[in-house]
Amino acid sequence: MSSRTRAPQGAQGPGADGTASLAAPASLWLGGVLVVAAIAGKFACALGVVDRGVDRLTVAVGMIPRGEVGLIFAGIGTTLRLDGRPVLSEAVFAAVVVMVLVTTLVAPPGLRWCLRRPPGQGPARAEDA
Repeated sequence: MSSRTRAPQGAQGPGADGTASLAAPASLWLGGVLVVAAIAGKFACALGVVDRGVDRLTVAVGMIPRGEVGLIFAGIGTTLRLDGRPVLSEAVFAAVVVMVLVTTLVAPPGLRWCLRRPPGQGPARAEDA
């Protein structure tokens, strides 16, 4: 695309000028860290389940997806400017996209596995605590 037909910087979406991609090593590394933090955080939250008979593991896996809300806030962060620079870099935006993709795709098979387990299998039930 020539510079004459290029959209103004503020009108481009994150990564539209090719400066960051999902395959960039920094984005993949940070995306991996965000995935681990996102999943670990949901498992930690499931420890708060105290009702008898509620499967903590199923609750945790059900909370894993981080879809559109994360993308909305990340997109806003790329358009906000502080001292002329975006608050959220395109590399960080790409890492957030990696995290959203992985957590969104991992949850359905994880839930299927959790819901097909025989009752009482594993230490994740609230009545065991």
